[in-house]
Amino acid sequence: LGNGDMISMWPVRTGVLVDNNVAYFGAGVFPHESIFVCAANAEDGSLIWRNDTVGEIGYTLEFGGVSPQGALLASEKTLFIPSGRAMPAAFNKADGSFAYFLSPGGKVGGTWALLTEERLVAGVEEKRAYDVEAGKQVQDAAYAWFPGVQLVIDPDNAYMLNFEELVALDRKSFGAASEWRNRVT
Repeated sequence: LGNGDMISMWPVRTGVLVDNNVAYFGAGVFPHESIFVCAANAEDGSLIWRNDTVGEIGYTLEFGGVSPQGALLASEKTLFIPSGRAMPAAFNKADGSFAYFLSPGGKVGGTWALLTEERLVAGVEEKRAYDVEAGKQVQDAAYAWFPGVQLVIDPDNAYMLNFEELVALDRKSFGAASEWRNRVT
């Protein structure tokens, strides 16, 4: 039961991401009840691959494993699946194999995530940045940490919305200023 209604054991709570004519989606709620991560041909719906084993490794992952929920993100090689109360999980786009589960070192997960050229930023109140290839948390001057509700970026700017205003930040200038500040402090 979900909110008093009968629902599927495997609802698609990720939406569908279409990238290069491939539709990706995740289904399921509880890792111990099976989780499905799938890729299908976006034109005819034919199955390209299905990973139905990631739920079986849930007990080895933080917060019980992958529970697909939130908008999917894709880099050139990797599909990122936000996981409800946990951090996103990464899967190989070519074959659906599980790559890694982002570790926050504490409970800061959620359904929100942002993908840049080389970083995945995720978390609820506390955002953390991860190297896309390795899945390891990084600390660098490329990202600004300000209180906010939403964050959107383009190659040149970051736009942050908080409860009082919308702020635009020049990413290159901020990075240079942060590096200078770190050298003098």
